[in-house]
Amino acid sequence: LLWVTFGSPLAVLHFWLIPAVGMQCFMALYTFLHHTADDVAFLRTDEWNPFAAQMDGTVNVHAPRVLSFLHLNIDVHIPHHVSTRIPSYHLRQANEALRGGTWGDHMRERPLSIGYLNRCVRASHLWCAERGGYRRFREIEADEA
Repeated sequence: LLWVTFGSPLAVLHFWLIPAVGMQCFMALYTFLHHTADDVAFLRTDEWNPFAAQMDGTVNVHAPRVLSFLHLNIDVHIPHHVSTRIPSYHLRQANEALRGGTWGDHMRERPLSIGYLNRCVRASHLWCAERGGYRRFREIEADEA
Protein backbone atom coordinates (compact mmCIF):
# COMPACT_ATOMS: atom_id res chain seq x y z
CA LEU A 1 0.00 0.00 0.00
CA LEU A 2 2.89 2.38 0.75
CA TRP A 3 4.35 1.86 -2.76
CA VAL A 4 0.99 2.58 -4.39
CA THR A 5 0.53 5.79 -2.40
CA PHE A 6 4.00 7.35 -2.46
CA GLY A 7 6.17 5.46 -4.95
CA SER A 8 3.97 4.89 -7.94
CA PRO A 9 4.65 6.78 -11.16
CA LEU A 10 1.40 8.69 -10.71
CA ALA A 11 2.45 9.79 -7.20
CA VAL A 12 5.87 10.88 -8.51
CA LEU A 13 4.10 12.91 -11.18
CA HIS A 14 1.66 14.55 -8.74
CA PHE A 15 3.94 15.11 -5.76
CA TRP A 16 7.31 15.72 -7.44
CA LEU A 17 7.26 16.45 -11.15
CA ILE A 18 4.32 18.86 -11.39
CA PRO A 19 5.40 20.97 -8.37
CA ALA A 20 9.03 21.04 -9.60
CA VAL A 21 8.06 22.15 -13.11
CA GLY A 22 5.61 24.69 -11.69
CA MET A 23 8.28 26.16 -9.42
CA GLN A 24 10.82 26.31 -12.26
CA CYS A 25 8.32 28.13 -14.48
CA PHE A 26 7.52 30.58 -11.69
CA MET A 27 11.19 31.30 -10.95
CA ALA A 28 12.02 31.70 -14.66
CA LEU A 29 9.17 34.18 -15.00
CA TYR A 30 10.24 36.03 -11.87
CA THR A 31 13.88 36.16 -13.03
CA PHE A 32 12.74 37.50 -16.40
CA LEU A 33 10.70 40.24 -14.73
CA HIS A 34 13.57 41.31 -12.45
CA HIS A 35 16.04 41.65 -15.28
CA THR A 36 13.86 42.94 -18.10
CA ALA A 37 11.94 46.19 -18.43
CA ASP A 38 11.08 48.48 -21.31
CA ASP A 39 13.27 51.23 -19.84
CA VAL A 40 16.36 49.11 -19.04
CA ALA A 41 18.96 49.77 -21.72
CA PHE A 42 21.26 47.15 -23.13
CA LEU A 43 24.80 48.34 -22.43
CA ARG A 44 27.67 47.84 -24.83
CA THR A 45 30.95 46.55 -23.40
CA ASP A 46 32.45 50.05 -23.27
CA GLU A 47 29.35 51.38 -21.42
CA TRP A 48 29.02 48.53 -18.93
CA ASN A 49 30.18 48.94 -15.33
CA PRO A 50 29.23 47.19 -12.08
CA PHE A 51 27.04 50.09 -10.92
CA ALA A 52 25.01 50.12 -14.12
CA ALA A 53 24.59 46.36 -13.99
CA GLN A 54 23.48 46.31 -10.37
CA MET A 55 21.35 49.44 -10.11
CA ASP A 56 20.25 50.39 -13.61
CA GLY A 57 19.87 46.86 -14.97
CA THR A 58 17.70 45.39 -12.23
CA VAL A 59 14.05 45.96 -11.31
CA ASN A 60 12.25 45.44 -8.01
CA VAL A 61 8.99 43.74 -8.94
CA HIS A 62 6.96 43.92 -5.75
CA ALA A 63 4.71 40.94 -5.17
CA PRO A 64 1.93 40.69 -2.58
CA ARG A 65 3.42 40.14 0.90
CA VAL A 66 2.26 36.51 1.11
CA LEU A 67 3.96 35.64 -2.16
CA SER A 68 7.01 37.66 -1.18
CA PHE A 69 7.25 35.72 2.08
CA LEU A 70 7.03 32.39 0.25
CA HIS A 71 10.03 33.18 -1.94
CA LEU A 72 12.11 34.89 0.74
CA ASN A 73 11.60 38.54 -0.28
CA ILE A 74 13.55 38.15 -3.52
CA ASP A 75 11.03 40.46 -5.18
CA VAL A 76 13.07 43.20 -3.49
CA HIS A 77 15.80 42.38 -5.96
CA ILE A 78 18.15 45.37 -6.31
CA PRO A 79 19.82 44.90 -2.89
CA HIS A 80 20.44 41.26 -3.86
CA HIS A 81 22.48 42.50 -6.82
CA VAL A 82 24.31 45.16 -4.82
CA SER A 83 25.52 42.49 -2.38
CA THR A 84 24.60 38.83 -2.40
CA ARG A 85 25.75 38.70 1.23
CA ILE A 86 22.58 40.51 2.37
CA PRO A 87 20.35 37.86 3.96
CA SER A 88 16.87 37.55 2.52
CA TYR A 89 15.28 38.73 5.75
CA HIS A 90 17.16 42.05 5.44
CA LEU A 91 16.40 42.77 1.77
CA ARG A 92 13.54 45.15 2.58
CA GLN A 93 15.68 47.14 5.03
CA ALA A 94 18.55 47.29 2.53
CA ASN A 95 16.13 48.45 -0.16
CA GLU A 96 14.88 51.29 2.05
CA ALA A 97 18.47 52.33 2.76
CA LEU A 98 19.28 52.36 -0.97
CA ARG A 99 16.07 54.23 -1.82
CA GLY A 100 16.76 56.91 0.79
CA GLY A 101 20.42 57.30 -0.17
CA THR A 102 22.35 58.62 -3.12
CA TRP A 103 21.23 55.86 -5.49
CA GLY A 104 17.47 56.10 -4.99
CA ASP A 105 16.99 57.83 -8.35
CA HIS A 106 18.52 54.85 -10.15
CA MET A 107 16.12 52.30 -8.70
CA ARG A 108 13.29 50.87 -10.78
CA GLU A 109 10.33 49.49 -8.88
CA ARG A 110 7.15 48.04 -10.32
CA PRO A 111 4.18 46.16 -8.88
CA LEU A 112 3.79 42.56 -9.99
CA SER A 113 0.87 42.48 -12.40
CA ILE A 114 -0.32 40.87 -15.60
CA GLY A 115 -0.06 44.29 -17.27
CA TYR A 116 3.62 44.63 -16.35
CA LEU A 117 4.34 41.11 -17.59
CA ASN A 118 2.51 41.87 -20.82
CA ARG A 119 4.53 45.08 -21.36
CA CYS A 120 7.81 43.25 -20.76
CA VAL A 121 6.97 40.44 -23.17
CA ARG A 122 5.70 42.78 -25.89
CA ALA A 123 8.36 45.49 -25.65
CA SER A 124 11.57 43.64 -24.88
CA HIS A 125 12.31 41.49 -27.86
CA LEU A 126 15.61 42.41 -29.40
CA TRP A 127 18.09 45.19 -28.74
CA CYS A 128 18.70 47.35 -31.80
CA ALA A 129 21.99 49.25 -31.42
CA GLU A 130 21.28 51.49 -34.43
CA ARG A 131 17.99 52.73 -32.96
CA GLY A 132 19.05 52.50 -29.31
CA GLY A 133 16.13 50.50 -28.03
CA TYR A 134 14.28 47.22 -27.95
CA ARG A 135 12.46 46.38 -31.16
CA ARG A 136 10.11 43.69 -32.33
CA PHE A 137 11.41 41.26 -34.91
CA ARG A 138 8.75 42.39 -37.40
CA GLU A 139 9.95 46.01 -37.14
CA ILE A 140 13.56 45.05 -37.80
CA GLU A 141 12.57 42.88 -40.77
CA ALA A 142 10.50 45.77 -42.19
CA ASP A 143 13.47 48.18 -41.88
CA GLU A 144 15.77 45.73 -43.67
CA ALA A 145 13.35 45.11 -46.55
